[in-house]
Amino acid sequence: MMIRNSRWLFGPVVCLALLAHPVLAQQPTLGVAAPLSGPYETLGRQFLDGVRAGAPTLSITERDTPCTPEGGRDTALAFIAADITLATGFLCTPSAEAALPALTEAGVPVLVVGARSARLTDVRRGQERQVWRLAPRPEGEAQALATAIADLWPGQPFGIVEDGSVRARSLADELRAALALRGLEPALVDNYRPAEDRQFALVRRIGQSGLTRIVALGSVADTAIILRDAASLNIDLAVLGGENLIDEAGEPALPDGVRAIASKGFAVADADAAAPRREGYFLDGQAAGQIAASALAAGQAPGAALSGQTFDTVAGPVRFDPEGESDMPGYDVVEWQDGRFVVQPEG
Repeated sequence: MMIRNSRWLFGPVVCLALLAHPVLAQQPTLGVAAPLSGPYETLGRQFLDGVRAGAPTLSITERDTPCTPEGGRDTALAFIAADITLATGFLCTPSAEAALPALTEAGVPVLVVGARSARLTDVRRGQERQVWRLAPRPEGEAQALATAIADLWPGQPFGIVEDGSVRARSLADELRAALALRGLEPALVDNYRPAEDRQFALVRRIGQSGLTRIVALGSVADTAIILRDAASLNIDLAVLGGENLIDEAGEPALPDGVRAIASKGFAVADADAAAPRREGYFLDGQAAGQIAASALAAGQAPGAALSGQTFDTVAGPVRFDPEGESDMPGYDVVEWQDGRFVVQPEG
């Protein structure tokens, strides 16, 4: 009888103990979604290392989203099941677009880093905002490329070549519009079939045009093949790429001197000889971690903090506008040197 009744006494005692010790309550958890396998693994691990550096005291749940819709959907379900407080990452648009509907429905606030699609930050009528973006605005890449062309090749003829993908065609159109506002127009616009072992047909067309400056809107592998084949025909090309070139290096290797535009902080000098190279998505991850840590410590709902607070980060102060877009500084021109991209000095 004593044992049976003790069950009824034990329950209230436990409840009172839990109330008396709030440290036992669930701590905020940050979900980090990044490609941790596949061709973008290096970028994903750079980002994850940065988040850990920016939020060293947070409990972090990491999930692999290998830049696929399936990875995004699986990540969303895992984050919801784990009852995470705030999610960040989603470096690629396919995984972000697949994950956000479920996360939004579940009321999980998301800080997107990397994915550029304009519709990611759209809020449907009657919905509460659940998505903020640390990445540059969708039109930022074309604007940055136009600025780089004007600065690097003033008054010089240039061409645009793209790989025929939807993204490349769209970026080429946006770039031409941005150039037109500056009174600039490419002397050649061409495309090619991607993932080919040789690109001599394209290279010969470039050679016949007489151009020596090309904006290459294709993969790093295709761009390297174009440059290799051009060199074999004694055609010396200066190449500027977009974020398409910020990817895993392969074979053939990019030659030194290839330039690209990359979000600020992407390529930085080593902190010291013993420290890991803080490049790629490391600083973006560190900024995201700092923002997440501040939002979760703000004493209010994370979404409210993201919408109304200015955050101190390694990239400088960051604030989000009413559409969820950040004012984080945009792009740098980087140059491939000795197997890595380094920031070009201003001027």
